[in-house]
Amino acid sequence: MKKILCFVIMCFIVSVGFSEDFGAKIRSIHSKVIIDSDLKVNQETVIGAFNDRSVNASYVYVFLSDLPKDLLILDEQEQEVNYTSFVANDIYTIRILDEIEPNNLKYYTISYSNNQLVQWIDNNYYLFSYSFTSYYVLNEYSFELVLPRGFGITQKDVNTVSPPSSRIFSDGQQIILEWNEVLEYLENTNYLVFFERIAFSNFSARRIKPCGNDMEISEIQNSKNQ
Repeated sequence: MKKILCFVIMCFIVSVGFSEDFGAKIRSIHSKVIIDSDLKVNQETVIGAFNDRSVNASYVYVFLSDLPKDLLILDEQEQEVNYTSFVANDIYTIRILDEIEPNNLKYYTISYSNNQLVQWIDNNYYLFSYSFTSYYVLNEYSFELVLPRGFGITQKDVNTVSPPSSRIFSDGQQIILEWNEVLEYLENTNYLVFFERIAFSNFSARRIKPCGNDMEISEIQNSKNQ
């Protein structure tokens, strides 16, 4: 609660400081976290920024709860975009410097590494934990987690995936979890996934698809020798 209050105060200071200018508003966020075989974590977030003003917007504010490393921001043409940043009250604030015309929507891809999201538990067991606070009024939000090759969701008597994912599937190499949610302004959601190294020989991943009120499940077989 204290962190949210500090955020509201910070937003007021920012808005006063740049009252002569107008910033675009983030309306959609689609994040993907990829954990590689060395358990290094890369995050890629695509934001949709909309300028609802009658004049050009020259910046977009993005707020992160984690300190990014090797930060890179690209526009729709995959051109690198300039930005400034600062940290206040444990919130990493990015100010993307780009022109957005009135009543126009632009997408930006924010990439960075964040190895703090994976914790070693015991032997070959690991915990992925990620917290997201919606500092925006969003029309769309999704989050995707790609587990390392050779790893699967832990099959222990614990709540191994929280909150329950919208979909669990595989690309034939890695298991992927996906969440599609509706988040209110300043709502917080915490993702927890317990995962483990699985046998290097044969393993299966379940593809789960919504099918009415039921779930359609099909097995995808993979083999080390294939």
